[in-house]
Amino acid sequence: MNRDDSLSWLQENRRFLLLLAAVILVGGGLNWYLPRAKRARLQESWELLAAVSQDINSAETGSEYNNALAAAKDDDRTYPWALTHAVAMAAARNHNEALETLSGLVNELGEDGFGLSVYENGQAIPFGASLRNRIEGFQRTGELEPESVAPTGRRVKVTLSQGSEKSYELIYGLYEEQAPITTAYFLSLIESGAFDACEIAPYATFGLKVSKLADEVVEPLMIEKAWGCFHDLGCLSTDLDPGAEPGSQSAASFTLFTRESWTQDGTTTVFGKIVEGEDHLAELLDLPRDAAGTQFEPAMTLKVELLP
Repeated sequence: MNRDDSLSWLQENRRFLLLLAAVILVGGGLNWYLPRAKRARLQESWELLAAVSQDINSAETGSEYNNALAAAKDDDRTYPWALTHAVAMAAARNHNEALETLSGLVNELGEDGFGLSVYENGQAIPFGASLRNRIEGFQRTGELEPESVAPTGRRVKVTLSQGSEKSYELIYGLYEEQAPITTAYFLSLIESGAFDACEIAPYATFGLKVSKLADEVVEPLMIEKAWGCFHDLGCLSTDLDPGAEPGSQSAASFTLFTRESWTQDGTTTVFGKIVEGEDHLAELLDLPRDAAGTQFEPAMTLKVELLP
């Protein structure tokens, strides 16, 4: 094809070429913009959840709970988990009047509840129905300190060590029936040796966080809730995944609770409970930390074994 033919072809196809160039530019722009926009929206949802949770923590009456939740009502990511947190706080404080108010808000969701489902006793339950059952359970019992059911699954031994001088052995029973997905994943981490390279550090004032269990980005776990699996002394629990949708459970960390934290009921999955070594928990809570309070001094190591 000579130069004249090339120019002629360009003239004849100029509209197509302009359209093709526009598509390429727009496509490239979208590929650049959309992931960043999604991350920005997720960050906004997490910031909103944190702000609403603070207001919920200071609420005393049904109207104050309602006002706190109103800020998140238009955010489908944030509202279900803010509502779950409000129910847990009202139950922990024995705010019966607030539970009545929250029950009305849950009824507004209907059975579907934003199209979300949670696992309870190995079955997928619509979010709205699950939260309604939870409120009814709190109202029936009226107990501020519910007692967790005894675990019937396999047992694991957790050995915590600080050098060669101090060692603590904790035996946990797993809730394999109530949280089958989470316990299966936990057992797979033991089998793969993931705990050999993990980190363990103090977690606020109520536990030890085991982190860095996955080198690569892995899909978050779905929350599994079962009545009788509470965040009480000596439980094993998942953590929320701050990089995913609100309510998603991290696949890279877990928490060993050294004291109760019932306000977390319904927000993370309890998948195990201590059955031997409970007397060590108080000492673990008081071990020396660095100036920032974020690391043990000396550093702690962890070994997890599946018992026969």
